[in-house]
Amino acid sequence: MREARRLQRQSNIIGMNGAVGSNAAEAVEEHAAIYQAIRGGDPEAAAAAAAVHVDRTLEDYRREIQRRVFG
Repeated sequence: MREARRLQRQSNIIGMNGAVGSNAAEAVEEHAAIYQAIRGGDPEAAAAAAAVHVDRTLEDYRREIQRRVFG
């Protein structure tokens, strides 16, 4: 979570609010997987699905920050 907060601060500094999220369909699928695991009472699957989503989102932020800062 510390890394997510750091990237969020960086994105705010360089004006990225709302800029990341071009993979909306993937995000919806990831959220659905988290929801289904929770609804199904499977905490391990929910944690794994959440980790996949967070990792992908962080990578999206990293990539966009690098693109904007370094061109």
